[in-house]
Amino acid sequence: MRLSNTFLLFAVGLTQLMGGALAKAEDQRSGIAYVRSGSETLPGYFYKPEGKGPFPAIVMVPSASKPANDMKPPYQEMAKAFTSRGYVVMVPAWHWPIEFVHENAAKNRRMTLPEFQGIARYIAAAVTWSKGQSFVDEERVSVMGHATGGILIMLLAEQEIGVRSYVAFSPAAAIWSDRQDLQKAFVNSVRESKVPIFLIQAQNDFCLGPSEVLGAELAHKGDLSFSKVYPPFGTTREQGNTFAVAGSSVWGDDVFKFLQRSMN
Repeated sequence: MRLSNTFLLFAVGLTQLMGGALAKAEDQRSGIAYVRSGSETLPGYFYKPEGKGPFPAIVMVPSASKPANDMKPPYQEMAKAFTSRGYVVMVPAWHWPIEFVHENAAKNRRMTLPEFQGIARYIAAAVTWSKGQSFVDEERVSVMGHATGGILIMLLAEQEIGVRSYVAFSPAAAIWSDRQDLQKAFVNSVRESKVPIFLIQAQNDFCLGPSEVLGAELAHKGDLSFSKVYPPFGTTREQGNTFAVAGSSVWGDDVFKFLQRSMN
């Protein structure tokens, strides 16, 4: 997959939601980042530790994108786990094709592989934004994604977009058996990726196919790549699938060790 006809224009500032006048990103602990790709402009949200940095950064790709008019700070607790350890966090928005906007789980089953690949360009845009900030160490940027976000970053992994590693939680776990095209694309991405990948699931996720199939591929890469299935998180499959969001106290040490090794 190649990204084409994409250009980026970023302007960062506090909005009325944050309650204040415009300020430089270097002076803010959080704020909105406006991402322009082609003819579309979508917001993202960034969090940073106190100080000027430069800090390592994580582009955190959510399982569902917030609407452009909903700029409540996303994933605050999850982001705090990273900023408390000295990482900048960028949470990019991305845009569903219009026919899927009002659907839920069914949209991932109906989305074509090229449509997923098209959405992934917003994640690459967020990486470029992050690397362009004075408070970010542009040589130490990694990407983490959950569920649909995991799908997007697995499709990016075959590209060289200037990141040091990927952390993928439950990529396509809810639709694994229905999407052989994604399975094949993920295997290819793992084989083509020039940077390490850490694949994570909880035992009670919707399906452990991603770990079973991709885990073997990751083990053969000969770099820092690996997969890990953690004990059940909660009591339901839905809770197991939200392990990324709610389980940082469980996976945190492993993820930060992986990031430290892959960024150094």
